[in-house]
Amino acid sequence: MGINIHQVHNVVHYGIPRELETFVQQMGRGGRDGKPSHELVLFKAHKGYLKHVEPELVRIVKDNSVCRRNILCNAFQTKHYELTPLHACCDVCEKKCKCQLDTCPESHVAMKDDDEGGSSGDEMERNVSVEERRLLTQKLESLQFTLSDRSSGGLLNSELVHGFTKELVKDMVSKCHVLFTAEDIMQKFPIWSFCIAQEICKIILDVFGDETMYNLVDSDSSTSEN
Repeated sequence: MGINIHQVHNVVHYGIPRELETFVQQMGRGGRDGKPSHELVLFKAHKGYLKHVEPELVRIVKDNSVCRRNILCNAFQTKHYELTPLHACCDVCEKKCKCQLDTCPESHVAMKDDDEGGSSGDEMERNVSVEERRLLTQKLESLQFTLSDRSSGGLLNSELVHGFTKELVKDMVSKCHVLFTAEDIMQKFPIWSFCIAQEICKIILDVFGDETMYNLVDSDSSTSEN
């Protein structure tokens, strides 16, 4: 509270606090310089937790039929002024906007479909067999277990520390045909540690034999240089 840092235009809530006032204070760290900013909320609809969250805050993040700013203003008994164009308001209003401006819709990148923006068609791909997917699943699940074991006993949930979950393993296996580097992994999945991305990449390259191929390429390059 009371900290004004300019040029903060994106605030991400990984989970939601229990009180609406706390949520607003944290969300208010963005846009302190007066420029439009994004608030992104990532949460699991876990009834055991949500029942302890203030009802208006639950409605703000779950109700996809009413303007989120409108709910927020009503909760604090503040007059709600409609923003124009609508796409500058919230994700609910953005879907109703018909301004036809070049900037519409103005979806947050995290809200866009994976295929939106299109693939150029030049993305490198590999052929993957059912057996290779099965082997990759086993190896990635083993890594996920190892990472959880490493961070067990800490103050934070182990999955919050490394961000590598069983759901993510399934997603990676489904897209393994386009994963070749640690940068690919960090770009396509919410992995925030480059070291972990490298571990995942090493497993993928090992399963598909790419590591041997890359070593041969490096060897040929060094030989030609000599």
